[in-house]
Amino acid sequence: MENERLRAENEQLRGIFDDAVDQFNSLKKKVEKLSGELEEERRYRKELEKQNLLLKKELSAERAKANKFGDMLFGLKSEKLKLSDIKIVDDDTLAVDESAENADADRGRGDKSPKDESSKKKKKNGGQPGHKGSGRKIPEGVPIVDNVISLPVGELIHGIPAEEWVEQKGMDEISYIIRKKTTWYVERVIRPKYAPPENCAPEVPKIITAPMPGKLIPQGKYGTEVWVDILIDKYQQHVPVQRQIFVAQQNGINLIPGTVFGGLKTIYETHLKQLYEQLIVELRKGGRWHADETRWYMLCDPLKKLWYMWGFKSEKVTVFVLDATRSASVPAETLLGIDDLAGIKEPVVIPEDKMKILNVDRYSAYKALANLGLLILSFCWAHVRRDFTDIVKKFPKEVELVKWAEKWLMRIAGLYRINNKRVKHLPGSKLFLEYDTKLRKMLDEMEKEIDSELKMDEDQVFEARFKAMKSIRNHWDGLIVFLDNPEIPMDNNRMENGIRPCALGRNNYIGNHSEWGGELSACMYSIIQTCIQNRINPKSYLKYYFEKSIGAKGKMNGEEINLLLPGNLKKHVIERNDLGLKKF
Repeated sequence: MENERLRAENEQLRGIFDDAVDQFNSLKKKVEKLSGELEEERRYRKELEKQNLLLKKELSAERAKANKFGDMLFGLKSEKLKLSDIKIVDDDTLAVDESAENADADRGRGDKSPKDESSKKKKKNGGQPGHKGSGRKIPEGVPIVDNVISLPVGELIHGIPAEEWVEQKGMDEISYIIRKKTTWYVERVIRPKYAPPENCAPEVPKIITAPMPGKLIPQGKYGTEVWVDILIDKYQQHVPVQRQIFVAQQNGINLIPGTVFGGLKTIYETHLKQLYEQLIVELRKGGRWHADETRWYMLCDPLKKLWYMWGFKSEKVTVFVLDATRSASVPAETLLGIDDLAGIKEPVVIPEDKMKILNVDRYSAYKALANLGLLILSFCWAHVRRDFTDIVKKFPKEVELVKWAEKWLMRIAGLYRINNKRVKHLPGSKLFLEYDTKLRKMLDEMEKEIDSELKMDEDQVFEARFKAMKSIRNHWDGLIVFLDNPEIPMDNNRMENGIRPCALGRNNYIGNHSEWGGELSACMYSIIQTCIQNRINPKSYLKYYFEKSIGAKGKMNGEEINLLLPGNLKKHVIERNDLGLKKF
């Protein structure tokens, strides 16, 4: 009886156990299913988070672009950033630099008075409060034409006819008005004919004519000054030829486009091309260069209308070169005379004392020349600074990022300030070494800060911040070239400013419609900028050069032309021909 009861309980327990096993298996399957679904959801969530992060970055980048474009359209064109606009607190590094600099100044001048402190503040443009002015200045060397104003005939003045008033000699009141008068006129060239004296040899001509004066274009009807005005107005004042033609026609001169462009082509091929070639020869003699490039449109090329105007500046000349490519072959040929850069497969070895330095932006074509060991690149700190001003403009709502960028702007401003003081003194002098030590210390601290920034997780910082630091790190060797070469400026502003007239011309008359026209543009921009670089008046120089070239019938040799380059003119030649660039 007991066994049957136990057997029944056993069977019951087995049934319960089987049910439990079935339920367990069922629950296990559900758990596995839910675990799979959970894992899938987690993967999906990670994917969404990744996409969300990517979209945030894209949105931030697009907002940055919009802010940048908005600033380009409606913001100030100057890149100057007022230090008063930068609000930085608790920056110990900068405070130490400022105090050290003030201490140096105190040692040289003694204690400052409150008056000295107030005078150190930057003055506003224009006349200052209390300034009396220098009075009205009448230009020297300009002809004076007298215009005597008499009493109006026939009028009663104080009841007395004007004719009865007696003029008092020596009591005239004199004032001056500066006027302008542009007059076109036709010069009639009269060449008398002459007969020889009696009893001359039979081979002597019976009649001779006075020689024809030389002309820029032998059969042309326009004088040299007309062509000089056309060249200067287009390439220095950026006035399109069509507008100049319109002005001439308004003055009664039937100047037509075919005559102008045909004449310019003749002048370029006969007189200017050889001068341009000598400018390139002189450029290659330099050891310190600046380079930049900008787009230029060649409407004559059906396949490639976008060309590039390259600008190169040495100590004495500025040369522009127009080329269809933006490759390293252009600076290699222009500066180094290498016409087959692709043929150089391995870096060349040049003695350190013969290495030339090229001041540039961070464009990769220049780096190709440095990688081949052909020259040393000095990178532009103004472009580095622009990385941080762009961050301020692109991300105005990111307070921490903007504050970080402003600190770097202050650091770069400190570099400029110390270096500007350093180069005012002779290398090796006490003050030079003092500022040099301070500058090297600032750069060492800056380099350590960059390395520290780059150790941070790239995903945890703003992309713009990481890129700015990485760019400085990659270009560091070129950014500190100025340190051991005080004659090298920290930036490439000399060429950046020098190439600006090309951009103005491009905007005013689009580009060129022929290759010779493009070559003439490069030639004229080179001549004008070289003149300005050497304090020579471009218009006066062109007249002087054309006079010499006409006298030689456009066949001067290289040595003769080299002596006529703006940077090679003797002081007495400049003074005698009034070639100096006047500054009022």
